[in-house]
Amino acid sequence: MVDENNVEKKHAALDMLSHFKSVLVDNRLGQRVELFVFSARIAVDRVCLLVRVPEGTHYSVFAKNAELFAFQLRERMAGAMKNFSLVEVRLDSHKQLDEWFGWRFQWVGMTPLSGKAYPLPVAQQKRFTSYIDSV
Repeated sequence: MVDENNVEKKHAALDMLSHFKSVLVDNRLGQRVELFVFSARIAVDRVCLLVRVPEGTHYSVFAKNAELFAFQLRERMAGAMKNFSLVEVRLDSHKQLDEWFGWRFQWVGMTPLSGKAYPLPVAQQKRFTSYIDSV
């Protein structure tokens, strides 16, 4: 028997992911890494980048390089925005959205340091999902 609720969630997740675009960044070893990014302007002066790693790539790739990735993504996609947020979207093996992590950094000038991930509250996840759905 197929759980219709799970099927609906899977289709919604796949539809949302189709709005992410591929971006190449360098990891701390100088290797090119593909990330999928969705840029959401959530206020006149605030940009939030939703980021996910490609299917088959372990999530630790992002965590080990979060500061370097944040620097490159902010520079490339958020420009001079001082209010910049980074949210990592993780998928489970069935391509359902199961974990969202906000990232906090200590910024020294334009350089992010000491990145820490925290689980994003469901209310914020729904708000970001609505930005994507409006595209």
